[in-house]
Amino acid sequence: MIFQMDMYMMIYLIIFLVIFICCCCNIIICVWVYKDAEKRNMNDPAIWLAVVLLGGCVGCIVYLIVRDPLPSSNQDQETSYHTPQSNDEPSFDIIYCPSCGAKLDSSVKFCGKCGNEIE
Repeated sequence: MIFQMDMYMMIYLIIFLVIFICCCCNIIICVWVYKDAEKRNMNDPAIWLAVVLLGGCVGCIVYLIVRDPLPSSNQDQETSYHTPQSNDEPSFDIIYCPSCGAKLDSSVKFCGKCGNEIE
């Protein structure tokens, strides 16, 4: 009788662990889908989260089939790192400090490294 009761408890424990692990995996997949949909600039990522949460594996497969491509990273780099060249900016010649040899603009009067006066 005691052996039979321990066996039932073990079966219940295994069933509980399987259900718990499946729920955790589902939550992890839902979070990934939400973040992926945001990264791809898709309309309303919360809808895709609900589709995967309610649809399970089928919802995840549907998302993987219909998701938008990633935005091009070349366009982002061109817009964020592009600095317009202007002819209005003065250009300086590079000179070297006679005391320490540091590179300096020709417009400076003192060396930024050693403090020597530049003539």
